[in-house]
Amino acid sequence: MAELVIENVSFSHEKQKILENIHMELHDQELVSLLGASGGRKTTLFHIISGLNQPDEGRVLLNGKDITGKPGFVSYMLQKDLLLPYRTIEDNVILPLLVKGEKKKEAREKVAPLFQEFGLEGTEKKYPKQLKSM
Repeated sequence: MAELVIENVSFSHEKQKILENIHMELHDQELVSLLGASGGRKTTLFHIISGLNQPDEGRVLLNGKDITGKPGFVSYMLQKDLLLPYRTIEDNVILPLLVKGEKKKEAREKVAPLFQEFGLEGTEKKYPKQLKSM
């Protein structure tokens, strides 16, 4: 079974069809890239997947659960980093958890294993500008 399914999604903006009948299935441990020219509607699709936009047709399923139009289940980061320069990397990472109401200490404990998993151990207390020299 696919972990994330984008099922026949269509989306219009100002009566112009932007996306039409998009279908994708993403599986656990799969690395997927979405490539295309600037203005190719990649971000629009990510907005739909993450629940920021509601499609005209179709739905988004996460582990079989319909999450269409429901933010908070899927996140993404654009190619250009959008880290807050005045927060440490760790504090940037925990920001979504804090917004959801979690305590800072618990949020830090929850994300701590992710730094090793993504090969970022040792960056937790650095600021974004310090990463450029690494």
